[in-house]
Amino acid sequence: MVPEVIVAGHLCADLFPSFPPDGKNPEPGQTAEVGPAGLWPGGAVANVGGALRRLGIAAELIGLVGDDALGDLVTVLLSRHAGRPLPGIRVAPGETTSYTLILARPGQDRAFLHHLGANHKFHPAEIDPALLREGRIVHFGYPPLLPRVYQDGGRRLAEWFESLRERGFLTSLDLAFPDPAAESGRADWRAFLERVLPHVDLFFPSRGELEFMLRELPGLRKTRQLEMPAGLEHLSTLARWALDSGVRLFALKLGSQGIYLRTAPTEALPANLRLKLDSCWGNREAWAPAFQVSPMGTTGAGDAAVAGLLAGLLRGSSPEETIDLATAVAACSVEATDPTSGILSVAETIRRVKEGWARAPVRNCTWHQDRSSGIFLGPRDARFRPYDCSGDGGRVKPADPSIHLGPVSGTHVS
Repeated sequence: MVPEVIVAGHLCADLFPSFPPDGKNPEPGQTAEVGPAGLWPGGAVANVGGALRRLGIAAELIGLVGDDALGDLVTVLLSRHAGRPLPGIRVAPGETTSYTLILARPGQDRAFLHHLGANHKFHPAEIDPALLREGRIVHFGYPPLLPRVYQDGGRRLAEWFESLRERGFLTSLDLAFPDPAAESGRADWRAFLERVLPHVDLFFPSRGELEFMLRELPGLRKTRQLEMPAGLEHLSTLARWALDSGVRLFALKLGSQGIYLRTAPTEALPANLRLKLDSCWGNREAWAPAFQVSPMGTTGAGDAAVAGLLAGLLRGSSPEETIDLATAVAACSVEATDPTSGILSVAETIRRVKEGWARAPVRNCTWHQDRSSGIFLGPRDARFRPYDCSGDGGRVKPADPSIHLGPVSGTHVS
């Protein structure tokens, strides 16, 4: 199959030991028994690429591994899953392979131990041009985990994205959370984004990542919970900044609260693309609440959301259908311990949604809700319709007051 998406950026191995429900931390010199360990390729390259494969979309994967046994294993696993050799997975001589140890003890939030490995040598400007001949979308993931990408302030990344857009690709960018105590946490991320985003069509970070990078932005409201309706206005502030920076399609992962979407005016949408966008994408603002699940593991759910959104774009779906698909794919992801085995095909995912998959509850949201899909349209949306203005002073029709928004046992798409 000819690849429709090229996925480049951070690549690692994820090691996930399982802990018994009553597992305790061992004292120094002691041994604590644990359950089986999961080991799979991880990072943006493996997670997004693997999710696309599960959805039925061919992708070319581009990343670096070391010349060690772990690198051999990652390469073999990726090639086996793809059903073919992957020329974009290169070996960096003398380097070790990046890995993440994911510690998820029962009743505790996840903790990560990450080794950068060969990723410290990766830069997209050095990708073999032959790997960029096919496809319609180029997605780049996790610049905070790629030192050569952010150490020059994003200059070469911006040039690379600009060259791709000139060739007709739709360009896509996702982030990772910088380590506040490391070099990545001290980088000037606002300046980085302001340099790169004018050349990015789709920008799809998580809320926490973007808030960290823009923490000094004037007028940015500091908030922990996405409470209604002020919480959605906070998202609009982030969206306005992204669109003013040059992004055409801005989506935000909200963890257990779903996905927010805001787009540029129709006349500013990407033109001359290998992937044409319908005019219905202009001036949109929508929010898809998460679907209810019993989560088994949230690692890679954000990358699954990216894959779902890219799949919607490739299908020519509407903005509502696209963020609905992205939210559903992320929900499927967390129903398995590993990032991708819970993901269904596009057709199966859509069928599950149409069969009445329940969403996380919402309350006090004054946006217009489409009752058939559950998608909320914001006041800046081109299709937003106020409630009967003739008799109520132009008030917006509120969502059902019997449903509420708050922390739920649902999906996680960060």
